[in-house]
Amino acid sequence: QRYVRCDDKPLRFVNNRLPDTNTTLAYDVAIVIDGNYSATTEDNCTINPPYDGYFTYNPAPDYNITSSATRPSGVAVVNCTFKVDGKKIDKKFVITIDP
Repeated sequence: QRYVRCDDKPLRFVNNRLPDTNTTLAYDVAIVIDGNYSATTEDNCTINPPYDGYFTYNPAPDYNITSSATRPSGVAVVNCTFKVDGKKIDKKFVITIDP
């Protein structure tokens, strides 16, 4: 039998990194959090310009970043914040876009 929220397990990101992409592939990746908690009270991932507009962050329940647009090569910085049951986590991811 499993008890939900019986321990003080820390809230954490399961993703260590986000996969790289290139200018011809569709991009779809889920941001995964763990910690035996209820639904998030706040989630937000922002993608730093100039790639904002090429990538889209989809909040709960999906928590994923998608794109099907052709993008210039470079690096996109993704800043994510999640708040759950009074705990908050922040993480910066980098997506390398190869030509």
